[in-house]
This record gives sequence, structure tokens and C-alpha cells, in this order.
Amino acid sequence: MSPQLRALRQYEPLEADQPAPWITPDDVPTPRAASGNAAVLNARRLLMFVVEAVDGRRPLSQLTDLLTTDALKDVHRVLAPGLRARLGRLHTCRVSELAVEIAGTVTQNTRVRALAARLELREGTWQCTVFRLLP
Repeated sequence: MSPQLRALRQYEPLEADQPAPWITPDDVPTPRAASGNAAVLNARRLLMFVVEAVDGRRPLSQLTDLLTTDALKDVHRVLAPGLRARLGRLHTCRVSELAVEIAGTVTQNTRVRALAARLELREGTWQCTVFRLLP
């Protein structure tokens, strides 16, 4: 028996000046590295740095240019040195021209936790303004 084909609705491209309502983590233009060099980080990489700080592999002092003061406090609240953390799949949504919200997972040993983060464009660079690991 041959498979049946179904008709798909007509594809309607976005207008040139209309932002896409979805993006991938690699599409997010992100802040410069904390050392001040010209290497540009993507959202996944920025969040990997934060996750490395959560499990103690990276000092929080390296993230001061990438996170706002409130986000640094969020990260400080969830520090778990010694529990190796691994960033899982991420889903992003561009909520405005100046903000991207990210949902995903972080695995610590055998425990999987939900991640919520927000990146905002501030003074020409992207900074993490919210970082939450849910229990």
C-alpha cells in the first residue's frame, strides 16, 4: 500500500522588516568574551560558561561581563560544586528585538533540572539578565 500524501498550506515568508518569532541558540548574537577579545560567543556557549560556574569548574569572577548583577545572584543561589553539570537541549524565543528567552535542561549526575534564562541587548552587547535552575 502506498503512503497517502496530504496537501500542505501555502508557505508565507515573513516580511523583510518583520523579525522571526523563533531562533536557534546559535542564531543569537551574543556578548564579547569577558577577556575583551573579539571572539563572539553564542547563547549556548554563554550558558555553558554559566553551567560550568554552577558546578565549580569556572570561577564566577569570569562571568561578570556576561551576566548582570541580578543574574550573578541567581547563579550564586544554585551553586553546587562537585556535582558535574551538563547543558542539555535549549529552546529559544525572541520576545523582542532586545530580548531572548531560553528554556532547556541541565543534568547534574543523574538529576535533570529545568533551566530558564533571559538574554537582553544592553549597550550593544548581549547579557544574561536571568538564570534559573528549577528543582
